[in-house]
Amino acid sequence: MLKIPDRAIAAFEHFTKTDVVAYIQDPLLNLAVRRKVHTKPNCCLAKRDTVEKCYNFDCLDFIPERWKYRTGALKICRAGILEWIQPVMDGNRLLCILNAGLRRAPAVLPGDLPVYRAPQLNNPELVRGLAPTDEAEIRLVLEALAQLAARLREWHAEMRDSAYTESDLSRADLIRRLIHQNIGTHGGGLVSLARHLNLSPDRTAHVVREETGCSFKELQLEARLNYASALLRTTGLPVAQLARECGFATLPNFHRQFKEKFDKTPLEYRKTFSKE
Repeated sequence: MLKIPDRAIAAFEHFTKTDVVAYIQDPLLNLAVRRKVHTKPNCCLAKRDTVEKCYNFDCLDFIPERWKYRTGALKICRAGILEWIQPVMDGNRLLCILNAGLRRAPAVLPGDLPVYRAPQLNNPELVRGLAPTDEAEIRLVLEALAQLAARLREWHAEMRDSAYTESDLSRADLIRRLIHQNIGTHGGGLVSLARHLNLSPDRTAHVVREETGCSFKELQLEARLNYASALLRTTGLPVAQLARECGFATLPNFHRQFKEKFDKTPLEYRKTFSKE
């Protein structure tokens, strides 16, 4: 079941002939979705001066504006590239931001569709080689992206609410889901997992290692650090707040564990990513 989001995205990409990038804001989706970074040549060319402006426009600046584009929008980035953008919401909570593209924008966009637009660089080299689009494709892809968002939202709700049982998930996937679901809670420990699996804590510890090849603590730490790295890349949260949201009781422990895994402090990691 953890493969469903990537399969849904792959199907969307196949039928729309686009590429999807997801800015993840949720630990469950962070576990399941791999498409998280723009790597297309036109995007890389646009980022030569500063990737930070692109990243801020794509994610940080969009987050407070997401309410305007809840049903999806067209996006014109700094390079003048057209993409489709769709926030995936769980009530008022943002799960991720979907971007699909890339296309060369037509001279005139449909007047009834919302447009999220950045200040333009006005460099024709940045859109060279991109396929053009038209009104018919613009409307079809926008609708398809809304359907993809609904699919991801449905999957997230089912996973979050434990609608799937062990007969639907492998036990290893179930264990990983429960750990990711409780990343930010200090009560989401081995005892909580044992209660959910209807096993003793000792038996649960044995099952976790038997099914995943790792101890519970190793899986929990890996999940928290991976989620922290995603938040460092895709949000502007202060490090102390980010550490708390990822389940670390103290900031020094977070710094130590993060540097041990990534060979950088959290701030160094965020700065390195902004320069790539």
